[in-house]
Amino acid sequence: MLPPRARGFTLIELLVVIAIIAILAAILFPVLSRARAKGQQTMCLSNLKQLGLAMIAYASDYDMIFPRWSDCGDPMPNPPTLAFTWDEAIEPYVKNTQIFSCPANPYESATGGNPPTSPGPKRGYSMPRYISGVYTGAPPNPVDTVLLVEKGAYPLGHWADAATESFYQMGMQQKYPTDTTRTPHNDGKNFVFVDGHAKWYHMGAGPFAVLTSATCPPPGFAGVIWEPHEPGHCEFWTDWPPRP
Repeated sequence: MLPPRARGFTLIELLVVIAIIAILAAILFPVLSRARAKGQQTMCLSNLKQLGLAMIAYASDYDMIFPRWSDCGDPMPNPPTLAFTWDEAIEPYVKNTQIFSCPANPYESATGGNPPTSPGPKRGYSMPRYISGVYTGAPPNPVDTVLLVEKGAYPLGHWADAATESFYQMGMQQKYPTDTTRTPHNDGKNFVFVDGHAKWYHMGAGPFAVLTSATCPPPGFAGVIWEPHEPGHCEFWTDWPPRP
């Protein structure tokens, strides 16, 4: 007597299995994508926390003065790397220069721009002009005054994007509000503050929403303002968040 033949799957059964796998993939892929994005956000926040501590350590060695965003200010030098930027100033205080790069920086592989950038790792963080070269005790509200923020499409030591004038900026020399769709983390950014704490804020909240009632630009600076005095402006000391 011949042994019974093994029964295979029918076409309908195979199609059902494939359909179930497709449904599970459609459910799991967005979850995994969100988990990956959250992991990048957490890593970036850790980077900023370490950079903030390096800025504070630098200030403690230099009469409690934060570094300037660039030693040459405006206009852009030629070549742009001739400037000595804030990241170069604090480099001796960090153990790993990889923390200058945000894992979710949308400009990490960007080329072109004005001035042209080059492919490869980018400095993913920028210094608000309103804190450049400032005495650490000067801002009346250090808890809400930003020390570094996510922005950057240029390598370490490059003049472009080393400074920020609006928290809505992202990079490539673009100005508010043209680049608000390229925030790196869940429609928001990470920030580190003068008191050393780091936190993520959704666009429109936290530093994005600060708008002081002080005259801006202050007297004598009317011809050098980069961004309009709107929520998120961080160009002059008149943009410092007031004392709570």
